[in-house]
Amino acid sequence: MSKLKCPRCSAAIDPIKDELGIITCSSCGARLRTKVSTKMTIQGAGTGSPPSAPEESRRVEDVDRIMARIESRDPNETLRPVKGPSITPRSAEPLPPATLDALLAEIRSVRQVQEEILTLLRERGTSPGLRTRPPRARRRSGEGRTVIVADDDPETLAAAAAALEGASMRVVTSAAGDACLAAIAKDKPDVVVLELALGGAMAAKDVIDVIKATMEWVDIPIVLHTRTPFEDEAELLLGSGADAAVAKGPGSERELCARVDQFLSQHAASV
Repeated sequence: MSKLKCPRCSAAIDPIKDELGIITCSSCGARLRTKVSTKMTIQGAGTGSPPSAPEESRRVEDVDRIMARIESRDPNETLRPVKGPSITPRSAEPLPPATLDALLAEIRSVRQVQEEILTLLRERGTSPGLRTRPPRARRRSGEGRTVIVADDDPETLAAAAAALEGASMRVVTSAAGDACLAAIAKDKPDVVVLELALGGAMAAKDVIDVIKATMEWVDIPIVLHTRTPFEDEAELLLGSGADAAVAKGPGSERELCARVDQFLSQHAASV
């Protein structure tokens, strides 16, 4: 029996197969397969007919050889990728001089337009990416609004007027009921501040009744800033016809401004 040569270490090995048809090299331990255990049938491409016997035998031997090489490969060996056909990229063809000059001229034109736009923006004092119109300042609810304050106590009248003016409101003062109605007729206010215990020929309740009975004035909010003691504001408003009430006392001017500002904010939201 002729001996075979190990494809791995080139040592002569005896062709003694085990039950799986594998030959083991006694020198390096490589396991070699002599033939495949299953029959492989490979049809010819495009013909649909089985290959001839010599061709089938040759392909079986090729498979055996490939399997033997795989099984005898050193596990520590690094596999190298199979090199495919090299692909040479197509070199870019240079542009004709006329086309290149036209392209450069177009780029210069676009750049010139951009420079002109930037110049205009700088002249207006703005920068690209920002709003060209400055943000509108937020208007305070009481700014520019008119409030008439009617009170027969000069001290509390002055304190209330100063607090409301400090909230950017235009304040008109009066010390009597009839003077308050005259001021309303002259310049319709946004809010009326009234002392419920107002002295004089016309009581505060009469002033309220006239305001609420006049079509042009019925929408004017009336805030009582009064020295008259009360426990239930709702009951006081129901009896007087006013819209809000603030008891006079230390720091009451701040609460008065808050009540007036509340009515002004509601009016601004409805407009």
